[in-house]
Amino acid sequence: QHHIAELNLHFNWYIYGPYSPDLTKVLFSIEQNQEDVKAKAELLGDVPENISKTLNKLRAIIKENPSGVTRTQWLEALASVDFLKKQHRSEHDIKAKLAKEKPYLKQQIIKKALDAVESI
Repeated sequence: QHHIAELNLHFNWYIYGPYSPDLTKVLFSIEQNQEDVKAKAELLGDVPENISKTLNKLRAIIKENPSGVTRTQWLEALASVDFLKKQHRSEHDIKAKLAKEKPYLKQQIIKKALDAVESI
């Protein structure tokens, strides 16, 4: 979501965390028009350095996938924490909300996700 504002996409809280109907439409469009998207991407050239650095950090964080949690759960924890932080929620509020709505995400995973999101 860090650079998503540049795309004018909005997120709301859904059952499993942040969700964007706009982003879903974009992704389905990309899936259905892969060749056009590849051709346009080649014309655009390299990704700007600031976005590239953020993507590299994000890749490293995703690869850190803590033991005892699936990749899907780790991504869910990261996205949920990031979304709630952007709503200016305190760490305590984030932990409480996720404990209530996502009890399968252990507090240590939520804490790791908080630390990871803070590092981006």
